[in-house]
Amino acid sequence: MAQVSKYKKPKIFILTVGVAIIIGIIAFVLAYGIGQGWDVVAAWFGSRYAFLLYVGLGLYGLLVAFIFVMDWYKKL
Repeated sequence: MAQVSKYKKPKIFILTVGVAIIIGIIAFVLAYGIGQGWDVVAAWFGSRYAFLLYVGLGLYGLLVAFIFVMDWYKKL
């Protein structure tokens, strides 16, 4: 069995959690759209809570980018 770096597992965990959250958000939006109507979903994308979600996803994206950049930087 190949040996995995002690820093590789947390990276995989962070990426897996992010993918699971994104899939959950997409499923929630689809279910809400089917149940309440797509006009309600479209109106939500401009709401305060949508912008909080955008900020959270942006911070997650920065974290993932930072992890990959630091990994690339250490290999130089």
